[in-house]
Formats: sequence, C-alpha cells, structure tokens
Amino acid sequence: MIIECKKSTTHAWVLFTRPYDIPYFDMSGQVYDFPRLFSTESYEKREEILGHPFLYTSYFSGIGGELDGIHYYDFDRIGISYEQYKLQEDSKKERSRNDILGAINQIVKSQVADIEESFRRYTETLEAGQYDSETAKRYPYFPIKISFLAIVFDGKLFEARVAEGKTKIKESDHILYHNIYCQRETFDELDFWIDIVKREYFPTYLRKIDRSISKIQNQIISGKEQLMAYLKTPF
Repeated sequence: MIIECKKSTTHAWVLFTRPYDIPYFDMSGQVYDFPRLFSTESYEKREEILGHPFLYTSYFSGIGGELDGIHYYDFDRIGISYEQYKLQEDSKKERSRNDILGAINQIVKSQVADIEESFRRYTETLEAGQYDSETAKRYPYFPIKISFLAIVFDGKLFEARVAEGKTKIKESDHILYHNIYCQRETFDELDFWIDIVKREYFPTYLRKIDRSISKIQNQIISGKEQLMAYLKTPF
C-alpha cells in the first residue's frame, strides 16, 4: 500500500463523480506486469503456449462467478475532478496550493518510482547471473507486483453529482478517484485508482483491503497453472 495523509480545518474537499458501468478496472499503473515489459520472444509466443490470450487483470478485477472482484466494485460512481472550498469566507488562512492535487501527484509519483526501482533491481539480478541455468533455477518465474493507493484525509469530504445542470453535494467517507498518468519515455497511459477516505473511516477501509487481498489470493490459486505458464521466465 502507498498512503498519503492530509489534514485541513479551513477547506473542504469536493470530488465530482460520474457513473461507472465498465465491467472491469484497468489497473495498469498498479499491477506491474514484468513479462510484458521484457517483451521477449518467449513472451510474444505466450498465447500459443496458453492457447488463448492471458489477461492478468482477470486475477485482480472481476471475472464473474462467486468472486465479484476487488473493493473497487463497491462503487458505481468514480471521481473525475476535484475542488477545495473554504469553510468560512472570513477565514484568514488562505492556501495558495491545492492539497488534493499535491496528494494525488505524490501518490502517483511514489508508485511510478517504486515500479521503476523494482524493475531495475530485478534486471540487475538477472544480468548478474547472465541468464544461466542456475539463475533459471533460482528465478524460474517473473514476479507480479500489486499496489493499493490511498489518500487519508482528516477534514470535510464531499461527493458532488451534476445532473441536468444542477449540482447535488453530500458528505462521504470514501470516494474512488480515477487518475490517468502518461509516461514520459513511452507515452503509455497508466490507470491509477486512488481511494480517498476520511481519517475516521480508515479502519473500515483497511478491512476492505484485507477482503480484496483474499479475493486476489483465491483468484491466483484457482488459476495457478495458467498464471505459472504466463510468468515462467525464458532464461
């Protein structure tokens, strides 16, 4: 988990949401798929090995059946924009910065840096072994790294819904925000799902994360052979 904490007694956070009815969550920024990055000849032939395309998102999103996916599926609306509003017009405490923007940027920056460092360490390990048979024995599979991202806010948090030119606002404990990040080197777009939760709600949120982890574990175990074939290193 990567968590950013913020507090405000002078400003409320307002997240504007829209309906979300897509049957899966693309977690390309949070589920790090090593085989895809290596783009080896062996990886390119994975579909022939498996007999069908492999989608790692099947293990970390909903695939039907008894498991309805991770906790993101609790939401039928997602945050797409945000604003901070002063709680008192006569407040002498003005803020020149946007704390919401700063928190989101910090979360994404930390996740991207963690991904890059993970790949660097793993690549150096493989290069040190020169891809020999002993290395293959020690590292027979590529890893997959999964992150949950959260901003914990100590203050007033609201969800805003706009319909027919009217805005309705209600206080909320937990809002899911969707952020898209464009990588500088490749220009690939990565999807990040950031949980924005109130401080008082944080223990409940952690229980949701526990349930999500259990579901991911069950998905992996139920499709173990397929996943192992996908993750097997060609070295």
